[in-house]
Amino acid sequence: MSHRVNFIINDDNWQHLSAVPRGERSRWVNQALAEYRRVQNRRAAADRMDAISRSLPAVEGHAEDWVRADRERDG
Repeated sequence: MSHRVNFIINDDNWQHLSAVPRGERSRWVNQALAEYRRVQNRRAAADRMDAISRSLPAVEGHAEDWVRADRERDG
């Protein structure tokens, strides 16, 4: 479903948008908004992971050592 909207953009954005052919502007704006949403979702996920990481206790050692020990145990 499509929706017609009216909004105001600044001169700099209009200059870029006016360079897009008239029949392609809606597609171009939709792609730009979708990309913006993807970036925002990634940032929100990263923020949530950072919050979880801060709430967990610190673990001693290094990942390489854990992998090595695991491989030797499964040997």
